[in-house]
Amino acid sequence: MRKDIRQYIEGSIIPRYAAFDAAHREDHARAVIERALEMGKGYEIDPEMLYVAAACHDLGLEVDRKTHHLESGRIIRSDEALRQWFTPEQVETIAQAAEDHRASAQTPPRSIYGCLVAEADRMIEPETIIRRTVQFGFAHYPELDREAHWQRTVEHLNEKYAEGGYLKLLIPGSPNEAPLARLREIIKDHEQLRPIFDRCYNSQIKVCVGLSGGVDSSVAAYLLKQQGYDVFAMFMQNWHDADSTLHGDCEWEEDRFVAEMVARKIGIPFYFVDLSKQYRQRVVDYMFDEYAKGRTPNPDVLCNREIKFDAFLQVAGKYGAQYVATGHYCRKEVLPGGTCRILEGTDPNKDQTYFLCQLTQEQLAGALFPIGDIVKPEVRRIAKEADLPSAEKKDSQGICFVGKVDLPTFLKQKLTSVEGDVIEIFDPYYDVDPLYQWQQETLTGLLQEGRTLERTVRYAPEEKVLTSDGEPLGESPYQAQAVEALSDEQLQKLATPLHYDITFETETYRSGKHHIKKTRYKENPCGRIVGRHEGAQFYTIGQRKGLGIGGHANPVFVIATDTEANRVYVGEGHHHKGLSRFCLRVAPDEIHWIRTDLAMQPGEIRRYRVRIRYRQPLQSATLLQRESGLYILFDAPQRGISPGQFAVWYDGEEMLGSGVI
Repeated sequence: MRKDIRQYIEGSIIPRYAAFDAAHREDHARAVIERALEMGKGYEIDPEMLYVAAACHDLGLEVDRKTHHLESGRIIRSDEALRQWFTPEQVETIAQAAEDHRASAQTPPRSIYGCLVAEADRMIEPETIIRRTVQFGFAHYPELDREAHWQRTVEHLNEKYAEGGYLKLLIPGSPNEAPLARLREIIKDHEQLRPIFDRCYNSQIKVCVGLSGGVDSSVAAYLLKQQGYDVFAMFMQNWHDADSTLHGDCEWEEDRFVAEMVARKIGIPFYFVDLSKQYRQRVVDYMFDEYAKGRTPNPDVLCNREIKFDAFLQVAGKYGAQYVATGHYCRKEVLPGGTCRILEGTDPNKDQTYFLCQLTQEQLAGALFPIGDIVKPEVRRIAKEADLPSAEKKDSQGICFVGKVDLPTFLKQKLTSVEGDVIEIFDPYYDVDPLYQWQQETLTGLLQEGRTLERTVRYAPEEKVLTSDGEPLGESPYQAQAVEALSDEQLQKLATPLHYDITFETETYRSGKHHIKKTRYKENPCGRIVGRHEGAQFYTIGQRKGLGIGGHANPVFVIATDTEANRVYVGEGHHHKGLSRFCLRVAPDEIHWIRTDLAMQPGEIRRYRVRIRYRQPLQSATLLQRESGLYILFDAPQRGISPGQFAVWYDGEEMLGSGVI
């Protein structure tokens, strides 16, 4: 090979490929040159002519992709440098060889040079062929979904490469013989072809993983990478104030360090974003407002709706992400029309659909949940086998992205602490409370003949089985016609929490040998003052810890709070009547349907399974949509229904909607 020819090709021709797309860069040209020269050793040819033809075969891409083979011939014929080394006849042969690299057995090349260049250009490698076919589909048919792309890919591969396809080898003993046979074997066997297709398809999709430093998001990132997605990780800092968190719990600096190590281990880019301003405005301020009103918000639900799948999703989009993936234990299914379904996670002890109950169809369309069909022990095993730095890391606890906190201390950042009375309510109170008596009588009147109703919750520790597991909804204990006949006013009354109206009279007495005059409260059969608190807004219904009340045989629970009077009401025992309610209301502007196509209309009644807090087993209930709101009437009493929390309803394993109680 003449030195000046090689210098010209390496210095002037090959660098021009850098301007082309990824499939035709310099490495492709060099590979075609190498394969052509290797195959040409068995033929009487001029290796310099073959070298130039192979080097220049795709130069026409500078002008037009569809006719680039013809443009390559034109460029060669007009190249003054080549005329210095080759005769006009040789230049023409080189040009024809470049033009013929797109030839086939039906339209064969005009010379052995063309055959060699064409065969070298094919470079059959099964997964590369499949990948390029998928890339072509993405570029030319962007409107197709995954299954339509799959069908188009199968049809194209069969048309071109299968037995009887239009691709025929041009050189006896071609190095493409064995790869082509392997490709044909894969094309016939969809169990081999589909995984390759999926990896190639996924490689066209850019995914941002919200990497928190925990094992769940780490395995989510790892699995996506293994499945061929174009993955990058992003860690979001949502909280700066460490004073309110318990030392050592969920400190963001440590989490970021672990997340970055995980990304490095997996081999994906890592980015950092500070969303603390948005988090404070959209989540923390909302928490303070709700607690000030005596309601119990759920910051994790808000964090997902406002931060992870909104603010964070927008930032990820600026980095080119088409999807955001998280480590939630839930599953997503897309119906043919594009509607997204969100389904319970496979792990019956880790289902986290509840935390996603406020997401919209638009948010779900851009979401991926890679570990939704995996159980937690398997997630740990995958992390350990992959040697991920988070494999042994404990699960985070506490408020989303804030960590484990002393809630009163946290709330005192904005809410004023004012002392008030803690009042214990005794059972006789319910015998004289008109609302309680009306509710119980109304429920009795709704019952089917022969049915009875337990009036308080039968206590058992929260079961660990959170998912429906196909358990039947069951028949309602109420008469359908009687329930339907309830007026809005009656439903509102059924859903109204008791407002405890109890007063304590004082009396004077003399104490001790000096008969000192003192004042005390008279005994009241309905209740008594049993302690003091630092602010009613710091307590939530069902709360047991932190009350500081002794002298009881059974646990004492918060059954109600009154922020206006600054009172906290408590009751003794799991069966206390104040802990149990049958009906709740969701205001019209607080009703959220994930499946908007299934939204209930005024007057409509449906049976669903409902939970009113995370980790509560699903409860059978009747939902009644009225102009005044959505009413949920449970088949059994519910313990600790808290205003401000979310009621979430399911049809089988699908979560359909939610609303603020």
